[in-house]
Amino acid sequence: MTKKEIKNAIFDVLTPELKKLGFKPQKGKDRFVRPTEFGAQNISYHIVDFGHKEVTFFYSLRFEKIEELWHKVSDVEPSFQDRSTTLHLIQDELDKNENIPHEYVFNTEEELNGIFELVLLQHIPVAQKMFFDKVATLEDVDRIINQDVTQEILEVKPADQRCMKGIGVAYLINRDDLDEVIVAHQNQMADAHTRVKTRIENLISIVTN
Repeated sequence: MTKKEIKNAIFDVLTPELKKLGFKPQKGKDRFVRPTEFGAQNISYHIVDFGHKEVTFFYSLRFEKIEELWHKVSDVEPSFQDRSTTLHLIQDELDKNENIPHEYVFNTEEELNGIFELVLLQHIPVAQKMFFDKVATLEDVDRIINQDVTQEILEVKPADQRCMKGIGVAYLINRDDLDEVIVAHQNQMADAHTRVKTRIENLISIVTN
């Protein structure tokens, strides 16, 4: 199977099933999107075809207010800004806790169809329970990003995005200790590139004025 054939198979098989769950296909962006009150829940995928064939599924959340605030200072091209996401499900934790892989290697169309069955019957329900159901408000995002800014988290990469989105969500929920949150993130990014520091300072200027 070619990469194009794999992509077509993903959409042909998963689209009708995911539509039942409220996900809309966005084939050109390699993802399925379920609109929510805060933004969207996403199921996306990546295909590898270098000597072996592999498809990886990813689960993410987009909080529109956070992304809009971040993009006021980000260097993301405007045409790609609607693709940014706020939080990602920690795949390693999913694998460890539920014993369900998120990377699937296959060689035949029959094996690929077996992967679709696993994704629909096992992986997506677990992602729903562990992630989509548990992170539904700005306060939930704040809890994840800002609970301890000295600890690395996998839900947001890279670190500068965690810093700016952490400051952004603290601002959006009107945290009384916004100044402390800002200082904590600034300290974590003390060794960042000057270009990154400038974006952080520009965001701070927005949320404090």
